[in-house]
Amino acid sequence: MSKNLFNGKTAKLLWFIKAVGSRRAFSRTLTLALAPLIVRMKKPGFFLFDGKQYRYFYHIYNTTWANERCVEIPILMESLRGANGRVLEVGNVLGHYIPVTWDVLDKYEKGPGVINEDITAFIPAEKYDLVFSISTFEHIGFDDGREVSSGDKIMLAFEGLRVNCLKKGGKVVMTIPMGYNCEMDAIIAGGAIPLVEERYLKRIQKDVWQEVSKSEALPCRFSTPFPYANCIMVGSYRDQTPRE
Repeated sequence: MSKNLFNGKTAKLLWFIKAVGSRRAFSRTLTLALAPLIVRMKKPGFFLFDGKQYRYFYHIYNTTWANERCVEIPILMESLRGANGRVLEVGNVLGHYIPVTWDVLDKYEKGPGVINEDITAFIPAEKYDLVFSISTFEHIGFDDGREVSSGDKIMLAFEGLRVNCLKKGGKVVMTIPMGYNCEMDAIIAGGAIPLVEERYLKRIQKDVWQEVSKSEALPCRFSTPFPYANCIMVGSYRDQTPRE
């Protein structure tokens, strides 16, 4: 098996220290110990996205108040509320926070009902009406062994989803942290994935996220000035083939 951040706890720890720095990694350890108390004491907060008000999502797992999960999860949960038909999640994320009633595809992470197959080769028995992904595509070809160019593998993965997994008229919704994978950033900047909509949220203060333009989002760096993602893209793709 190739070496990647998903193969064991030691690899995950080393990846985390590299991503955020040793000082922040130590701070994270302390935060984890205090997480139950922090969640109980933290006041509710709200942010605007696409003209709608959302509540920041605070949860002990992965200390969501301290990173991009606080905005990603409420946005994707809203997408799920309006979903009809079959749903696929790429990357096992939401199941850590809410009960899962959809299929989950994750090559490495084990769990009840999780399909452990490579996204580039996955062909389901029946296609999906909605495919969604939370901060997963940036890891493809970047943190999983680098057999090929990350950008090439990301595009191969998206094409596989489009052709093999998405029903006619189906939709893909994904979140991507800006500045984590430069090849992913280049794909976004150049419009290589034909998104029908892309919106950006930037962390402008420790606990404040604000919607910004693409031009303001593209230069954002990962883990600077705040830990973890400082800006995310929320993009959607719609299959234009008429439903039969």
